[in-house]
Amino acid sequence: MSPVYVINELHNPGTIHVYNQLDKMRTHLQVIYIGLAALTLSATYALQCFSCHGVNDTSACIAKVECAASQACYHRKQNVPSGENVDMGCLDSAFCTNIGGIIGRSVPQSRGSVCTECCSTDYCNDQLCYHSQPSDCVDDETVDCARLSSLFNICTGDYEHAALVCPRFCSLCNYKNGHWAEWSPWSSCSITCGNATLTRTRTCTNPPPSSHGKPCPGASLDFMSCVRSPCPVDGGWGSWTQWSSCTTTCGIGLQNRDRACDNPPPKLFGDHCFGSSVDFRTCLTRACSDGGWSTWSLWSSCSATCGGGLHIRSRECSNPAPSPYGQPCHGPNVDSGLCSTQQCPQDGNVNIGYWSTWTAWSTCSSTCPGGERTRQRYCSNGVGCVGNDQQSMSCNNGNACVRLTSGRLEINIYGEWGTVCDDNFDTNAAQVACRMLGQSTSNALVIQPPAGLSVMPILLDDVICNGRESSLLQCTHLPIGHNNCGHGEDVGVSC
Repeated sequence: MSPVYVINELHNPGTIHVYNQLDKMRTHLQVIYIGLAALTLSATYALQCFSCHGVNDTSACIAKVECAASQACYHRKQNVPSGENVDMGCLDSAFCTNIGGIIGRSVPQSRGSVCTECCSTDYCNDQLCYHSQPSDCVDDETVDCARLSSLFNICTGDYEHAALVCPRFCSLCNYKNGHWAEWSPWSSCSITCGNATLTRTRTCTNPPPSSHGKPCPGASLDFMSCVRSPCPVDGGWGSWTQWSSCTTTCGIGLQNRDRACDNPPPKLFGDHCFGSSVDFRTCLTRACSDGGWSTWSLWSSCSATCGGGLHIRSRECSNPAPSPYGQPCHGPNVDSGLCSTQQCPQDGNVNIGYWSTWTAWSTCSSTCPGGERTRQRYCSNGVGCVGNDQQSMSCNNGNACVRLTSGRLEINIYGEWGTVCDDNFDTNAAQVACRMLGQSTSNALVIQPPAGLSVMPILLDDVICNGRESSLLQCTHLPIGHNNCGHGEDVGVSC
């Protein structure tokens, strides 16, 4: 009896597994290791096979065919919704060889929806593809399991083949590959707009793989998109543009800048950006003019008709008047002079003296607190003038003034001298300090005072100026006398 070649397939019809099956009548099992690329049958022997196509009952197949020398009988069974669909006939023996693998049946193929097997004895292909399950724990009676094990170690490594052919000999009666349980329900789609991803899971528990069984193929997690209508998009402001040029070339003007609601623009009935798209601020490139004196007025009438009196004249800082942040006029606005200096007539030997009217108050003697203003009157020739010929009054008590002591900036506020801390004090603030000193502001610098630590109180800290103020007190700063620094941070200024 010639050997029978068996081939099974599950999902890939091109996967072939071959076994040697010996005739039941022979007492000696001849096992052939198939490593050839093709089988060659004897040229003097023509193999006879059943030949039917698309039948569902192999016992009804009576047609026969004679195979070529290089062919074997085959049986292909496929499970279809109406039952089984069987093809039988001749097949090139090259397709009955499992090149590179251990010869044997494929467990999933023999139990799957498609099975293809070969044999090489006359009319041997009517009962192929029908095999016991491993759980039946019955070894294939046409195979010598001990012989296969000694030649090919069939019980180790290729557990699927061993479980089908020799489950009892190989102790694989409980062999099972894993199968997936049913998918869980999809996760809920909780969104009201836009997109989300739904998931579902399954477990490899129907049944789980036994020892040496294969795990379930494929993924345990599945995804599906949940798509709603697009979500509204609220608008967002883009960046501000650069400030525009000042609307004036001198004096106070305006600058503006813009922004657009395009980051992102509102879409699908989303809210528009809140707030204004335009911003304004005041600007001052330079003062339009410093103050200039008008011409002197005419002299006033003399305070006395004889013996020496006073008359005055005045002028105004109006030619031109200083523009905002312009320098005021320098010098006094009142001038006085003697008049009626001729000797008065005498009454006997005694001169009759009398006071002239008071002159106008002088300008303050200091821009710092503690300055003084004065006025005078004159006694005409004679004797007997009673009272003082001069009066004085304090002035500038509410102003601040500055001075430089070895480069250190010191300020007088309400009659008390103190220092200024260098926190945030920059060139703009130095320009204001130089302006208070009556010096040029074009070269104003912040310096480190070379002198030692001061013992004065720290009166100003965190001074922030724009450079156009006339006093440091007009800049932003901490409350007077409040600070978060030490004398090691006293600021110095160079004009």
